[in-house]
Amino acid sequence: MQMFTSRNMSWTQVVGHPNAFGVYQDIVAFKGKFYVVDSSGWGQVFAIDLSSEVTEIPSVRGSPHKSDQECLVKSGEELLLVQWFTPINHFRESMYTWFRVFKLDEEEGRMIWVQVNDLNDRVIFLGRWWSLCCSVQKLLGARRIALCSLIRLMMSQSFCLI
Repeated sequence: MQMFTSRNMSWTQVVGHPNAFGVYQDIVAFKGKFYVVDSSGWGQVFAIDLSSEVTEIPSVRGSPHKSDQECLVKSGEELLLVQWFTPINHFRESMYTWFRVFKLDEEEGRMIWVQVNDLNDRVIFLGRWWSLCCSVQKLLGARRIALCSLIRLMMSQSFCLI
């Protein structure tokens, strides 16, 4: 992975972490750092500060299944990790897909992922190459329903978690 610095107008090689899978699924800038999730499917996220120091955030636990896709989502002052699982490659994918959502907890100088069971008034939109989180109240006519509600958006492999 490389990082471009406008001050030097050059690319800098970011030294990889020994536990990194090597291929990254998503990257997001959050609170002065870059966060990347690798493609291992086990929730391995790395924080990269502006000095190119790489810190591994302990992986999420609790699932015997490897996720098919993982993405990082900014939600106000929180960073979320969303894992989605589709164990059967089936034409009715939305019937067999489930999600797990975690928020980054940075208490006492350490970073851990804590599972989120209620999105409160937030809604998360997920696509294969993008994600977006906003307040349900900002959506016209929306109301709060359970986290497990899944809405298939058109036919573009996009999902909405409410």
